[in-house]
Amino acid sequence: MNRFKLTEENYHSTNSNIRYFSASQIKQFYSCEARALALAYGTWVPEESTSLLVGSYVDAWFSAKRHFDGPGEISGPEFGEFMQKNGKKILNSRTGELKSEFKLAEQMIKRAESDEVFMEYMKGNRQVIMTAEIFGAPFKVKFDVLRDHYRTNDKRIVDLKTVRDFKPLYREGEGRMSFVEYWRYDLQLAIYQEVYYRNKGIRIPVYLACITKESPPDIAVIHIPQEQLDMNMKLLEQDIERFRMVKAGVLEPTRCEGCAYCRATKRLTEPISLEQLINFD
Repeated sequence: MNRFKLTEENYHSTNSNIRYFSASQIKQFYSCEARALALAYGTWVPEESTSLLVGSYVDAWFSAKRHFDGPGEISGPEFGEFMQKNGKKILNSRTGELKSEFKLAEQMIKRAESDEVFMEYMKGNRQVIMTAEIFGAPFKVKFDVLRDHYRTNDKRIVDLKTVRDFKPLYREGEGRMSFVEYWRYDLQLAIYQEVYYRNKGIRIPVYLACITKESPPDIAVIHIPQEQLDMNMKLLEQDIERFRMVKAGVLEPTRCEGCAYCRATKRLTEPISLEQLINFD
């Protein structure tokens, strides 16, 4: 098994991303193998969009509270570190106030914190790192919320998500589906549950705690059924060996030819016809 010791400091490092698969990395492999490989090895570092940074702001706020059991706690050093790193993008240089997009992030936080059920599902230990071998491959996870104290009957894993809205989405070839399936959040939580099971010997329920980027924001806590998790683990079992071989450089990664990475690295071989533009994605 992997001897590399994961910490808060090196969890997102290139060394860590090469040594371990993560749920995010697996989702990237399903989307575009070439982009996933470039991200893992650090040869492609996309610029973070404002929309993603809004989500990161919300994540950082909740992550700073290492163990949350009630309202009124002061945000810890992690949020300060996030602001120190990203302050120029978040704060108005003239007034020092939050830019309009991040006033929405504050609104999202306040909306979540105003709801008793939402905050009940945010109770537990935050940003818990765990590793395990799944189908012969080393995996790392970082739980947003892990509630598994030995005296706790309602053990659970909760992942915080900020999303555009809760409307269904369309994936070509698969049709209309929930945003959970479209963004493969169910696969992500299946991996989380499996890593926990490989460490603790029990399977505990998994949930998404979601806040929308609408004004006013919407909120939901979504339970992922066990059969959906099991289906995703079967899918992963079928595909993990290929992903391992691609990551090891044994197999050439496939390109989606539609993502930012593929657009930036595309090499022309010949002119295309006008007719080909009809099917251009």
